[in-house]
Amino acid sequence: MSTPAEQYARFRADRAHPHVAAFRDLYAFGLDDFQVRACVALEDGHGVLVAAPTGSGKTLVGEFAV
Repeated sequence: MSTPAEQYARFRADRAHPHVAAFRDLYAFGLDDFQVRACVALEDGHGVLVAAPTGSGKTLVGEFAV
């Protein structure tokens, strides 16, 4: 359960990055912080390089980019 402050912060983030919010809602699990940050950067028009261990979810960022 999240606090009202955390809920408000997520609301603000969702309003600022609606494509990330819609993409995140496609999955039944929560995204890791590195995935959210990479997707936000992509939505803002930046390139990203994701370096993480095998099986950590790098492909999800690529799916968002596509």
